[in-house]
Amino acid sequence: MHRSVVLLGILWLSGLSGPGFAAEKRAAAEPIEVSADSLQVDERAQRATYTGNVVVHRGDLTINADRVLIQGSGKAVQRIVATGNPVRLRQADRRGDGQQLVYEPGQERITLSGNAHIRQESNELAGERITYLLREQRTEVTGKSGQRVKSIFYSSGDAALPGQGGQAGSSR
Repeated sequence: MHRSVVLLGILWLSGLSGPGFAAEKRAAAEPIEVSADSLQVDERAQRATYTGNVVVHRGDLTINADRVLIQGSGKAVQRIVATGNPVRLRQADRRGDGQQLVYEPGQERITLSGNAHIRQESNELAGERITYLLREQRTEVTGKSGQRVKSIFYSSGDAALPGQGGQAGSSR
């Protein structure tokens, strides 16, 4: 019961973690902006909790959630945990959603979990957890016990294979 599939070498996934996420490196120099209906700060624990219509921006990355917990160390943000029904992620032409998103700026890692989906144009990835390892330009998709991960890829501009209605490939 191997539940994890590491997707490497597929052109679309290279696009997911390539040029669009290269912008994340530029964004690393940009501030993280957060807006919400309310905020509670625990200075001792170096933690801030935002609730209600939370929006997090950094560069071209936008996260929308019901609740966001930001954990820090000194003056640096170590971890952002967003929860919602669902949490939504937007970056360039990618859209994603799930029940929880964990963004670790220092590790250059974004993990979307809880019935996670990522869409780029007509292409789609789905699984229990999708992790972007930005520095390594690698994407990992993990399925829930008893469920498989799903990838749908469409070729752009190519003629459809008979019976596929424009779908170049599918993994179910």
